Amino acid sequence: MARTTDFLVIGGGVVGLTLALELRKRHPDATIDVLEKEPHVGAHASGRNSGVIHAGFYYSADSLKARLTRQGNLRLTAWCDEHGLAINKCGKLVVACEAAEVPALEALAARAEANGVPVRWLSGAEARLRRIARARRPRQRPARRHAGRAGRTQQDDRAGEPRQRLDHHRRA
Repeated sequence: MARTTDFLVIGGGVVGLTLALELRKRHPDATIDVLEKEPHVGAHASGRNSGVIHAGFYYSADSLKARLTRQGNLRLTAWCDEHGLAINKCGKLVVACEAAEVPALEALAARAEANGVPVRWLSGAEARLRRIARARRPRQRPARRHAGRAGRTQQDDRAGEPRQRLDHHRRA
């Protein structure tokens, strides 16, 4: 039987499901379908990413990528905090190994500050202490992606198929 839908999203990864959720918020009465070739969502790149929530300090301050990365970092962190999902807010340690690398490190710090990313300079001794402390802790990814996926599934699922997930959003 032929059927129509108002919005068709191809792919049940992070981007596809986020797009479907945003469409649901903007068009609560619309029909939204997500097509996913795998038996469950997040089976490809979304399910195998590094789990890092990027700060955006490597990008030029005037770029759209820098602005969106910073906004995405803030929004995802707030969402995880709001829903009780663990995030290891460990920061990033960037090190100059030789004196010749210090100007590049300073330029990176200036770019970070221009992008609104907080920067704190450490002495060599402080950096070594952080490295030692990190090595003694159990290994943990910066963002616990599987916990996030479980939290998202718990909140959004009422059944196992992507179509039924979106039906739940339509009713909510």
